[in-house]
Amino acid sequence: MGKKNAKPAGVARSRRRLLKSLAAGGAAVAVSRLPERWIRPAVESAILPAHAQATMVTGGSSVFTASGTFVVPGGVTSVTIVALGAAGGPSSGSLPGSGGAGGQAQGTFAVTPGESLDVFVGTVGGSGSGLSGGGGGSPDGGAGGSIASSTQGEGAGGGGGGSSRAERTGTILILGGGGGGAGGTGYCCGPTQQPGGNGGAGGGTAGADGTNTSSSGTSAGGGGTQASGGSGGTSGTNGGAGASLTGGTGGSPGGSFNGGGGGGGGGYFGGGGGAGNVEGGGGGGGGSGFVDGSASGASLSQGGNLGNGQVTITW
Repeated sequence: MGKKNAKPAGVARSRRRLLKSLAAGGAAVAVSRLPERWIRPAVESAILPAHAQATMVTGGSSVFTASGTFVVPGGVTSVTIVALGAAGGPSSGSLPGSGGAGGQAQGTFAVTPGESLDVFVGTVGGSGSGLSGGGGGSPDGGAGGSIASSTQGEGAGGGGGGSSRAERTGTILILGGGGGGAGGTGYCCGPTQQPGGNGGAGGGTAGADGTNTSSSGTSAGGGGTQASGGSGGTSGTNGGAGASLTGGTGGSPGGSFNGGGGGGGGGYFGGGGGAGNVEGGGGGGGGSGFVDGSASGASLSQGGNLGNGQVTITW
């Protein structure tokens, strides 16, 4: 029975010669000489490198709603980042203003597996409350202006929203600008309550200016740009100017009947703070957005986000 199933001597010798060729000349030589029924598994083994499975990466994403660190996964050589700045805070008083919306920035960047990117996520500016201006949103929004007293419904300014960004070893790759805080209610001219100005939208190449109050044309803070912070409002108690990554503070008037100014939004350059004014505090300016020149598919847009900031990284 054993002899009946044995392979012919010529076939056995052919296989031995092929095995010797594989050992001496490598897979590339041997594969070309294999019988048809052997070719598919041999070719697949010869073509795929030994490390192929280790370098094949499926897509994924990381969403940051708080500041943290992103470590690039193995095999990933580019990531797309979307950064949303946070909105500015509302003011207090009988006729409060609204904070400006945060902006969006997007870009695709070359990365190295294993490297770390630092992520900072902005928070909404604080609401004006009673006599106290709202705090600036983390990490870089300007504080809203406080007021000395509130006898006729006057209000304090809202804080500017914080920017959201990603950095590589301290260099900013991308940043979404924060919205400006709202100006507080004033009491004047009638006498009647005067509404505070609204905060300017953050983001874009330049943040939007805040809104002036009804009778004062210079109370609002200016939006930040790619080169400088926004100017502070100048009618009444002046607001502070914005600076690199910092929104200006809203003006805090010392007398009664005044509304506090809104804080400037954080940004590549922050928005200016609104002035505190008896005719209602001026709204803070929005902070500018930014995308580094190394990015592909870069875009910047103003406004759109009414809540806290966020950074999303996909690959």
